[in-house]
Amino acid sequence: MTVDFDSLEDDAVTVRERDSTAQVRVPIAGLVDELRRRTGEGAG
Repeated sequence: MTVDFDSLEDDAVTVRERDSTAQVRVPIAGLVDELRRRTGEGAG
């Protein structure tokens, strides 16, 4: 996960997969859900 200068303007971070280097911009408000989805953890 990368927080950069753009994050200050759009309240989003870049999440990058280590192995594939695929990147996606994710709103900070949805970051927990995105990380849960990527790690296979359910909502509870």
